[in-house]
Amino acid sequence: MLVGYLFSLFQFLGIGHTYWIMITVVAILKPAYSITKKRNLLRLYGTIAGAVIAYGILYFIPVNEALFTILLVSMIMCFSFLKGRYFWAVLFMTIYIFLSFNFLSPGHVNVIFRDRIVDTAIAAVITSVIAYIVLPVWEHTQNLELMKKSADSNLIYFQCVISKFLEEGFDLEEYKVKRKNAIIALANLSDNFQRMISEPKNQQKKLEVVHQFVATSHLITAYTASLSQYVKKEEKYPEIDAEGWSRKIEAEMQKVTYLLNGEKITESLKKESRIEPEDSPLDDLILKRKTELTESEGYDRRDPDKISHLTELKNIHDVLELIYDVAKEQRKVIEKYKSESGSTSDLTAAAPLQS
Repeated sequence: MLVGYLFSLFQFLGIGHTYWIMITVVAILKPAYSITKKRNLLRLYGTIAGAVIAYGILYFIPVNEALFTILLVSMIMCFSFLKGRYFWAVLFMTIYIFLSFNFLSPGHVNVIFRDRIVDTAIAAVITSVIAYIVLPVWEHTQNLELMKKSADSNLIYFQCVISKFLEEGFDLEEYKVKRKNAIIALANLSDNFQRMISEPKNQQKKLEVVHQFVATSHLITAYTASLSQYVKKEEKYPEIDAEGWSRKIEAEMQKVTYLLNGEKITESLKKESRIEPEDSPLDDLILKRKTELTESEGYDRRDPDKISHLTELKNIHDVLELIYDVAKEQRKVIEKYKSESGSTSDLTAAAPLQS
C-alpha cells in the first residue's frame, strides 16, 4: 500500500485515478506467492478485456437508458462471479466502472481507458515484486504437513473399509465421513502441488518426489474406493484372508507415516508388511473354475451364482494387491524424499511453519 501510494504521488507520470493502484494492491496481494500470481494475471486480463468491451459499448451505444441497463447488469454479474470466477468478475467490474464514470463525466472515456489499464499494470508489478521478496509463503513449506494428513486419512479410510471384511462393526455414516476426510486431504495436497508448479523454479523443491507422492495418494484413495463397493453388499467373502491383507497393507502404510514424522520403522512393522495372506481357498476355486472351462461336459453344471462370487473374489484379491503395491511404492517415494532432504531433521523442519 505504501509503495502504491508513493507511485500515486509521481505527478510526472501523467496518470489520474491513482487510487486504483492501491485498490488493486489490496484486491490482489496474498501471503502465498502462487495465489498472488494467479489473481494478478486474472486481474490484468480481466481489466484489459473489460476496458476494451466498455470502450466499444460507449462508442457504439449513445442511448443513456441502454447504458444504464448494461451498468446494472454488469454490477449484478460482477458480484455474482466475485467468489468463483475472478476473471469474469473483474471484466464486468471494469465495464460498470467505465459506464459509471461516463455518467459522471461524459466524453472522457479515453482518459478512463488509459488510467485504468496503466494503474492496474503498475499495481500488478508492485504486487509481483512485493509477493516475491516480502515474507512470502512458499508452497514447499506446507508439503510435509499436507502429505502427513493425506497419508493418515488414507490409512484410516482403508481401515474403515477393510473392517467389513473382518466382520467388525461397520457404520455407514462413519465410513462416509472417513471417505470425505480422505478426499479432502487429497484435494488439499493436489492443490498445493498445482500452486507449487506456478512458483519460481528455485522454490519448487523436491517437485518430482512430491508429484510421485500425490500420484500414489490418488491411486490409494481410488483403489480403496473400488474396494469399498463390496462392503455395501450383504455377501460374505470368507475365502479372502482379510486379516492377513489388513495387517500387511496397514503396516506398509504406517511405514509412510513413520517416515514422514521422522521416526524409525520398527521391526514389527517390517515383519507385518512381509506377511503372506493365506488365500489358498481362492486359488483352489480359480483352479477348479479353469478345469470346468476345459471340460465341455461341465458346461451344464456351472452355477451362475458361484461364477459371480468367484469373479468378485478375484476382483477383491486384485484390488488388495494393488493397494499394497502402491503403498509400497509410496514408502519408497518417501525414502527418496528423506534422502534428498539430507537428514531426518530436514523432514521435520517444515512442521513448525504450520504452527
